[in-house]
Amino acid sequence: MNLLLNKKYTRRNFLGLGLLGTLFLTGRFSLTPSGKFLTARLEEEFEHQTTIAKLHPTPEKWSYNEVTVAWLGHASFLINFFGTKILIDPALGSRIGITPIGNQTIGLRRYISAALNSGEVGPVDLLLLSHAHTDHFDYPTLRQLQSPNTIAVTAQNTTSLWQGMKFQSIEEMHWGDSKSLAGVNVKAIEGKHWGARLPWYKGMEANTLLLSKSSL
Repeated sequence: MNLLLNKKYTRRNFLGLGLLGTLFLTGRFSLTPSGKFLTARLEEEFEHQTTIAKLHPTPEKWSYNEVTVAWLGHASFLINFFGTKILIDPALGSRIGITPIGNQTIGLRRYISAALNSGEVGPVDLLLLSHAHTDHFDYPTLRQLQSPNTIAVTAQNTTSLWQGMKFQSIEEMHWGDSKSLAGVNVKAIEGKHWGARLPWYKGMEANTLLLSKSSL
């Protein structure tokens, strides 16, 4: 029962809870005492009310002459890097989980909403994805952010996940790679993290990304 009682979820616990949630949503739990207990706990995790974020960044007011960073929730950050608009690991919807059909997400509901939604973020110059886990690589958010003016950066062996999405380009980067993108120098460094979207997706990496501008 530790999986459901411990709020500090590990990656494996998160994935395990997602699988249990699928059973819950498809009505596969029995009506035994254990089944009823699990159902009640999952109802709490999946169906609780989401609190509106108290802070609301205003990127349209940010200066192009400095670096401004806004935390949007979980691992999502919006950055104005001396005039270049950068978004990192955006997952801005009300749920995090799997999206087997369209943009309908099966997974945990947020306790606090993202500080900005995709429409409020607007078009970005650089979209940086560190790895393919669902809480960093969120299909509904990415689809809403599609733009012919946005360059997306993704980890090695994850390009296939972008199929059907339309961006200016999708740049797959391996550890040690360096590229100049949207006026920013981007270098990929090995991320000490398992990066596969699902356990059987072999070879998907996780990146740490170092950003710089040669003019500074």
